[in-house]
Amino acid sequence: MKLLRFHYEMTYSYDLPIREHYFSLKCIPQSDCRQKIQTLDVRVTPYQYLSRERDAFSNEMLIGNCLNEHKNFDVLVQGVAQTGMEEYTGNDDSQNIIFRNQSPYTLPGECIREFYRQNELPGDVSDYERALHLMRKLHQTFRYEKDVTDIYTTAEEALQKGSGVCQDYTHILLSLLRIAGIPCRYVVGMMVGEGLSHAWTEVFSQGRWYGLDATNNLLVSEDYVKISHGRDYGDCIINKGIYVGNAVEHQKISVVVEAE
Repeated sequence: MKLLRFHYEMTYSYDLPIREHYFSLKCIPQSDCRQKIQTLDVRVTPYQYLSRERDAFSNEMLIGNCLNEHKNFDVLVQGVAQTGMEEYTGNDDSQNIIFRNQSPYTLPGECIREFYRQNELPGDVSDYERALHLMRKLHQTFRYEKDVTDIYTTAEEALQKGSGVCQDYTHILLSLLRIAGIPCRYVVGMMVGEGLSHAWTEVFSQGRWYGLDATNNLLVSEDYVKISHGRDYGDCIINKGIYVGNAVEHQKISVVVEAE
């Protein structure tokens, strides 16, 4: 087990004032049997209304608004998580069928189907072993490269390009696992180091959810802090919102996770 201190900061600036700003934030790490959030400090500036809710996947959200004019919007989430308590998280059988089905970002085309045909693991093996095999094959084939894809790129489009970032690795692996009929879900979180948020896959096998980081070809360990999960990126967007104003938006994100 480890104690990890995490610091997640999102800063938005606008060249002109905006108003009637309504937002939904999914940036609060969750406690489960793998990790426990020991301390948590959440700050949103500015706001006039703010409440904590849960979505359909039990992810915690901040729902709020700021109706007054403003040119900056800041979100800070920091605290300490105890991680590595278990190698897996528990199961909610009621949602497993949802995670077997392809979702908007993971719909396979011929490129993904051909990859699956070439790399399918024959024989009677567990879903976990099959998932590990597909992760390793994907890591060997797909290349990490920034600015090739964007947040709208699907799994099929990313595999056609042959390179991308953690979101793309995760979507491709989800698509492959769902072809195999294995329940799996998209995870947003943080890992030890500095940079941005990270994405990985959780796969269901023998009554438990296990984390697989295809980007780094690693099993999710005590060096990871989970924030949310869903069918794909669309269910886990950290900041969604609308506002009134013809402003140019600039975003800056800083993530630091370090051992206590």
